[in-house]
Amino acid sequence: MIKKEPRYFCYLLTFLVCHCLFFYVISLATGQEKKEPLVFTLIDSVDYAHKHNLKIQSLIDKLDLRKKQLRVARPVGLPQVSLNSNYTYAKDLPKSIIDFGGNSPFPNFQTPMQPLDLQQVDGQTNGLQPPISSEDVEGGTSITEMEFGAHHTFQGGLSLVQPLFSWGRYYYTYRSAKATLSASKSELAEAYNQLNLDVATAFYRLLLSMEFVKVSKQTVDFSNRQLEIAQDLLSSGASTNFDVIRAKVQVANAKSTYIRSKNAVNLAKDAFKNVLNLDFDQDIQVSGDFRYEQIDWLLDDLIEWSIMNRSDLQQIEQLKQAAQEMVKVTQATTRPSLSFLADYRVDDNEKLTEMNKVWNVGFALSFPIFDGLMTYYRVQEAKSAVSQLAVQHSQLEDGIQQEVRAAYLQILEAQSLMDVQKETVEQAKEGLRLADLQYKNGLITSVELTDAQLALTQSEVNRLQAQHDYSVALVRLEKAIGQSLSTLKEKNR
Repeated sequence: MIKKEPRYFCYLLTFLVCHCLFFYVISLATGQEKKEPLVFTLIDSVDYAHKHNLKIQSLIDKLDLRKKQLRVARPVGLPQVSLNSNYTYAKDLPKSIIDFGGNSPFPNFQTPMQPLDLQQVDGQTNGLQPPISSEDVEGGTSITEMEFGAHHTFQGGLSLVQPLFSWGRYYYTYRSAKATLSASKSELAEAYNQLNLDVATAFYRLLLSMEFVKVSKQTVDFSNRQLEIAQDLLSSGASTNFDVIRAKVQVANAKSTYIRSKNAVNLAKDAFKNVLNLDFDQDIQVSGDFRYEQIDWLLDDLIEWSIMNRSDLQQIEQLKQAAQEMVKVTQATTRPSLSFLADYRVDDNEKLTEMNKVWNVGFALSFPIFDGLMTYYRVQEAKSAVSQLAVQHSQLEDGIQQEVRAAYLQILEAQSLMDVQKETVEQAKEGLRLADLQYKNGLITSVELTDAQLALTQSEVNRLQAQHDYSVALVRLEKAIGQSLSTLKEKNR
């Protein structure tokens, strides 16, 4: 048995090593497993941003706060009822020595708080002896030591305050809170509108960068093919070493452009992730195409619709209404107010034979006379806030008109460029095809072939840029008028 123990130990060690290696390989494979990339369309991107954008979440929390503030302002003019009670225990009570001068109200002096005989009870003593003790002193003076209060005291009360007239202060406060809530809703709507523009701009920018990579890759492939042709012509004696050198330079330049375009895609992806609040380590892809939609409206009509529908303009107007209501609230503080009051109280302790019950009703009239001009300056401050919002409203209206004009002119420019580049790209493709044939036959030099390739590349880049600019200009126009073009078409049918 002793000889077999090392063999069993080796079996056990081998088993443990194999299991460790197995779990290590599994964990390594799991750690190296790549996450599937998230694929976004433009609609998916907008929906995701609406749910995860931090600014939107902050404004939603702000809107919830405004709703709570409105709930607080709504019941301000309703009655206020309060119930209060307290219990007090005093171990030692305060004492005082009183000299009645022979006129003590107590007929006899016995031990403290002891009931008198029935024959001695009268209405003045309530059936009790003097609180502590009393003694006769020389000259007929009667000195009594008395104890005040009680060891166990209970007090309770119920009070009611009902504002009857406050010169509209509570009503104006509620209206101001309601206008502020509407302004918060408009602020959130404008944030959604701006977010739609930011997401679409980042989406189309990423789409353009990906298209540039394709164009750059085509240029690299063509330059490599041109280098092979130049080397073949040099080998056959139909060309010089100059064409080979120039073709190599062209390949290097094309690869440099290709590297920059791929890096531009990475930068565009990071910008896209930032707008959507995505993790930068998350791999993403976008699916879609550039947008094209014919604009048939006049510029003046678009400006008019933008003034009616822009949420930020409505927000300024609502904040102005809230400020005007606060002016009335501040002015109302200098006017009289009337309230109805009611109060009911009870008191009880061990020395009382019956609980004390007191109730009263009344009216309270408050009439501010002079507060050191504090209210006057507060009114002026509130009026100044209204004036500032009026100026902001005018400035924003002018800015919206300029924004609509700029988006409209960008659409017209991009439309013209797309029409021109559509023909230019086709012509450049045909020119490159002919130049390639002529170069193979030795009819033109490599310089002319390179010029044809550059012309095609530039034409494709210009066409893609025009499509991108047109798509972004459409989104900017939608943001400027405060609604989508499809909604605008539905309204104007």
